[in-house]
Amino acid sequence: KTLEDISHRLEASSLDSLVVDCGSIRSRLHEVQALILEDLADVLTQAAYLEQHQFKLEKAKLRLAERRERKEIEATIQANRQLVHEEKTKLDQLSEGPIISNIDRL
Repeated sequence: KTLEDISHRLEASSLDSLVVDCGSIRSRLHEVQALILEDLADVLTQAAYLEQHQFKLEKAKLRLAERRERKEIEATIQANRQLVHEEKTKLDQLSEGPIISNIDRL
């Protein structure tokens, strides 16, 4: 039952809150640590001490935000390139017509 409680707490908590405070999960783990297999204790211990990863999480969030921003900028650049290409095509067509008619006239 305690392991189910730990599982529910891990699933219900956001990663942001878990890297700040895993105290309640850690205290529940200490209650059953002597009763569970070593492999399971190792895995749960890592989950109970997620605070050590707070700095890594913040850096990862910043990288994700920068990546998102870069993609938006690249999409804007691509859209602008397309607009420039369309405008150049229009300009070429406009200048091509008078040139041909002048050549025909000459």
